[in-house]
Amino acid sequence: MCKLFGNKLLYLFFFVNCATYTQPVAENTKKDIKILEPFYEKRIEFSAKVKEFSEIFQWEMDQYRAIVSSSCSIEGAKKVGEIDFPFYEKERLEPLENKSYFCQWNFRKEILQFKIQDSISGQILLNTFWYENFPSSIQVFYPEKNLSIARSWQWSVFRTIWEPTFVYLEFDDKKTNHRTEYYFSRYTGSIVRKKEFLIQGKNSIEDGWFYNYDDKIEEDHCHLFKEGKVISKDKNLCEFPLF
Repeated sequence: MCKLFGNKLLYLFFFVNCATYTQPVAENTKKDIKILEPFYEKRIEFSAKVKEFSEIFQWEMDQYRAIVSSSCSIEGAKKVGEIDFPFYEKERLEPLENKSYFCQWNFRKEILQFKIQDSISGQILLNTFWYENFPSSIQVFYPEKNLSIARSWQWSVFRTIWEPTFVYLEFDDKKTNHRTEYYFSRYTGSIVRKKEFLIQGKNSIEDGWFYNYDDKIEEDHCHLFKEGKVISKDKNLCEFPLF
């Protein structure tokens, strides 16, 4: 369990860890020794921290399945969408809890989405998306930190076993109105893109370090934005803050 949140995490929702990858090093041919640029040192440090979020354990999936099972009943759900492949949706309010519950199923009546929302503030407390009974995305709000964390996986079958690949991580800091997004390669697990935004109402303004890996030329790009304007393109100054 991540030490950032202590043992209090288990009041309703959970998050965990995984994902490693090896960084390339720059080689100094004159001295015939390997040196590491500051940019790659930061990438390695970031990869180690991401382990706290990228893996989803069996016990965690079972906990979420239990929450969905106890909260969602397709009985009385409304049929929406196409006639041949409809969706089923159901929403209920719990006035004593100040919460609303939303459930959605596909045409096979398999759960697609389950969401709990504060019915007064509108804050999403838990939002999960499902694929073949596996969580493909989990978003959790931590009130003690005023922070929302979202994680996403892509599921595939390998030798009859379903396996997840971590593809997305997001931190939405409600205190600073700042959102950070990380995108990971579904093939290598390494980071391929990073974005930071200042949230102003319904608008998102580039604010922070934007990273992108161009696999065509195998080159890293990192630009620093300040309220929508680029103020630096120095890759070695690039930062990878979690939150």
